[in-house]
This record gives sequence, structure tokens and C-alpha cells, in this order.
Amino acid sequence: MQLTVGTFVLTVLSSSVVASVLTSLVSVYIQRRQYTDEYYRAILQKRLEEYEMLAKSLMPIRACTYDDQHVPFYIAFYDAKHVRRFIAEMGQAHSGSIWIGEGTRKTLLDLGKLFVRIGEEFNLESDSQLAGKRYYKRVAELRDEIDKAIHTDLATLHRIPSFLQAGIDRESCWMTHEELFGQES
Repeated sequence: MQLTVGTFVLTVLSSSVVASVLTSLVSVYIQRRQYTDEYYRAILQKRLEEYEMLAKSLMPIRACTYDDQHVPFYIAFYDAKHVRRFIAEMGQAHSGSIWIGEGTRKTLLDLGKLFVRIGEEFNLESDSQLAGKRYYKRVAELRDEIDKAIHTDLATLHRIPSFLQAGIDRESCWMTHEELFGQES
């Protein structure tokens, strides 16, 4: 078999075309992979920020003080101003709940429902410390549940595809009208 100039040129050109196509395909794959990596990195960053904000907003139910009889209550219940600030911070944390895991979101909602119930049971303008003493243990239980849920979430925070596929259970995102405002008369 003799190699002619035409065969040689054809071989070189076809090799160049194949190499060019392969290079383009690899380049497209790498660009898509980089885009996905950057996208996941942005989601991970947003989730980390949300968990940091949540941890900060829980501080008023981590620190406690005592009344004259040495009965403990959380700083969140120190006075009406502290209660309102805590509820506002929890609302802010819950507004970003699409970035947190389902277990954390559900427990955070339970804490919100508890504060609604406390607000119905007590006049927080005058009885916030009494409410804090009465619900000290239940608030601690919910706070501990939130902490456990956060630690579970943090262990799998890097698994962005499974987080995105899980979606959101709408029941864990919102309170019903009745929960927020009570039964209509």
C-alpha cells in the first residue's frame, strides 16, 4: 500500500477534524461542569448564610436569666420588647426557610406556633417573664430539636443535588390563617 499525497492530506485533515470535534466536546463538557460547580457553590453559600442567621436568631432562647425566686426564663422573654424582637428575628429566619433542610424548617415552624400560642395565652406586654417561666422547658426542647436538625443538615450540606430534588413540604412553610389569627367568630 502506497501512501499518496492525496491520501496523506486526507488523513491529516480528517485527523484534524476529529481532534477539533473532540476538543470542542471536551470544552463544552468542562464549561457545563464549571457552571454546575459555580451554581452549587452559590447555593451552598446561601445555605450557610441562612444557617448562620438562624443560629444568631436563636441566641435569645439560649441565654437565660432568673427572677427574684431564682426561676429561670430566657432573655427572649425579658420584656415585651425582647419578645417582639425575637419573633421578628424568627420571622426573618423563617422567610429564608427554602434554604434550610426539612427537619429544621418543621421544627422552626413548631417554635413559631408555640410563640403564637404563648401570645394567645399571655398578655406579653405585662406578663412576658411569666410566659417565659411557664414555657421554659418547651422552648428548650424545641431549641434542642432545632439544634439537632441543624447538625443533621450540616452533615449533608454539600449534597446539593439531593437538597434540590427533595423540594419543600408546603405544610412546613406556612401557618394557616387560624393558627396565625385564631378561629373566626
